[in-house]
Amino acid sequence: MPQRKLQQLFRIIVKSVLTVLLAISLFLLIFGIMFAQFFIKVRTIRCLSQFGVCPAAISEKLLQFEGKTLNMAKKSIKAVLEKEKSVSVFTLQFQLPDRLGIDLLIKKPSFCISNNNSYMFVSDSGEVNSTGSECGLPTIIA
Repeated sequence: MPQRKLQQLFRIIVKSVLTVLLAISLFLLIFGIMFAQFFIKVRTIRCLSQFGVCPAAISEKLLQFEGKTLNMAKKSIKAVLEKEKSVSVFTLQFQLPDRLGIDLLIKKPSFCISNNNSYMFVSDSGEVNSTGSECGLPTIIA
């Protein structure tokens, strides 16, 4: 009889210990997932648009965030792309182990305005998206 009670007590203790270990493991897993972005460094930034590789002006701005933490890089890139007039929509996606993918939807210019030797690319909505030295679109000479 006492041996049977010891076995039951041992089973209860083992179950309790396993339950506590499972709870601690789940907590650490959730904690790790939530706070990993503060420790993971972004080593490579890949930027694509509907036309292929991102425009050089945008790529230059984004490359400065390589080597930053994932959290800092995402916040900074979001701020840069929200200010960029030529970008209508963007998505950020972290790819293991250390790569941040950025997909852009670039506003397509409808025509150009010529001002001396430079061109302003204008969208359908009338916004100046960017400037350049050449234009293959219909051009208004100012």
